[in-house]
Amino acid sequence: MVGEGLSLLWAAPFAGLLLSLAILPVVASRFWHRFDGYIAAAWCAAIAVPMAVAFGPGLVANVAWHVALEEYLPFIALLLALYTTAGGVLVTGRLVGTPAVNTAILAVGTLAASVMGTTGASMVLLRPLIRANAFRRKTTHSFVFFIFLVSNIGGALTPLGDPPLYLGFLQGVSFFWTTQHLAAEMAFCAVVLLFIYWLLDRRAWAAERPVAPEHTGSARLGIQGWANVGLLGLILLTVLAQGVWRPGSVDLFGVEVGVERLAAMAVFLGITILSAWITPRALHDENGFDWGAMKEVAVLFAAIFLTMAPVLAILRAGSAGAAAGLVALTSDAAGQPLPCRARCPPSSTMRRPTCCSSTSPAATRRR
Repeated sequence: MVGEGLSLLWAAPFAGLLLSLAILPVVASRFWHRFDGYIAAAWCAAIAVPMAVAFGPGLVANVAWHVALEEYLPFIALLLALYTTAGGVLVTGRLVGTPAVNTAILAVGTLAASVMGTTGASMVLLRPLIRANAFRRKTTHSFVFFIFLVSNIGGALTPLGDPPLYLGFLQGVSFFWTTQHLAAEMAFCAVVLLFIYWLLDRRAWAAERPVAPEHTGSARLGIQGWANVGLLGLILLTVLAQGVWRPGSVDLFGVEVGVERLAAMAVFLGITILSAWITPRALHDENGFDWGAMKEVAVLFAAIFLTMAPVLAILRAGSAGAAAGLVALTSDAAGQPLPCRARCPPSSTMRRPTCCSSTSPAATRRR
């Protein structure tokens, strides 16, 4: 899709979808959870129908195929594997939700998120946090900070942490690029939020003066589902392998896709099936695991990727596009993104992000 001739009105469905995601679950929760798939489909139609009228149905099909094969399927395959394997890992033992214990859970989850993904870390540590605080009245703040730290900030350091970073990795960004350049920022945000949380939880604890229940279970912490821990390691190795194994590409109905990407998707699917097969049902039940959340994510991100296509086309048009003013704020005189110029000097021997190099494999494929 060529972005030079597109106006900012083409971004309206994408903005509408994001606003729906942000507002409807809060103000109309029951309506959202009942009709979220239909709402996502409506926003997809809001972009697909005008595109078909303006440019022809062929272009719509071509854009959808490119989005699916280059972005959505790799993204959702990784997310599915992380979600399934993490759902088969259970933290056992007695935890009492004191301010110190709760802060420790959030800190461990924040560190784990870049290794097993925000999805995986959230799956593994949410249940222990719920069980530890079952006897307390005021717990909302704990889950808000859990979302901030474990489900978001903690995944900033690797492509495994946040699957959107995985897409950048597939486009040529080094696996450890965010580790090298965001570690200090991520640590600062995490430490500040953990300290604020500890103060809030300490105040809540003092106000309610909770009485910890008598636990009959073992006090020793442990992990069940070690086979799934091994599968999480295999996911990490598979992602890393894509950075060094580049056997070439194949043409799939007009889209050139790296063989390593197709192989990785196959491995992720295999890991998902294997994890679901070997994990005892009792462990899944104890973890509260089900497929509903994954189905919702799959549907919503399909809509996000499709409605985002015109927005990306406008941004790629640079100074010739409708977002020229925004692009100018983040680019130098040569049109290169400012962070890339600042962090990737020409003399650097580090593998540089795609935006820093016009000779990267991803850039060559685009040409």
